[in-house]
Amino acid sequence: GVLYEDVPGIDQVVPGKSWVSLDVSSLQQSLGQDPSNVQAMGNPSLMLHVLAQQGNTVVPTGPSSVDGVDVQGYSVTVDTARLRSRFANLPSWMQQALSQVRFGDVSMKVYVDGAGLLRRMTEHVAMAIASAGTVSFDVSLDFSDFGVPVSVTAPPADQVVSMQDFLQAAQGALSSSG
Repeated sequence: GVLYEDVPGIDQVVPGKSWVSLDVSSLQQSLGQDPSNVQAMGNPSLMLHVLAQQGNTVVPTGPSSVDGVDVQGYSVTVDTARLRSRFANLPSWMQQALSQVRFGDVSMKVYVDGAGLLRRMTEHVAMAIASAGTVSFDVSLDFSDFGVPVSVTAPPADQVVSMQDFLQAAQGALSSSG
């Protein structure tokens, strides 16, 4: 129920920390009024359908290959006005942090294989953050080795900061520098 992300440079905002944690189960409860959001996470076809229903534009981009596997690609342009309206269901600490953000271009590309498995997802986000200027980032995730057992260990607690505490520290750092 907890997601951990190793974030390079985070120790400049929160000294001694290199990991951010997010309690996914509490976030899912906040979004619980729409169970399709949770179900779509594990089903690429349903995810594309839900994205289209939420006012986003989903366009097939044609066949290609990811790591030697034939896939069908889709481009998703996110409706940022609708995205912002969905913030009302998030925890208050997250709403406060996101109130400082103005989204520009938000787009995704997803690649699904013949078995309906998500093989690659890329995301581009451009945004303006109050007192920090314009920021953009690109994320690419590849998925493979489906069904292979894994062993996962949480990072040491003394190296982890919660997403809530990280966002508060980052907001404080931006306020003092601006």
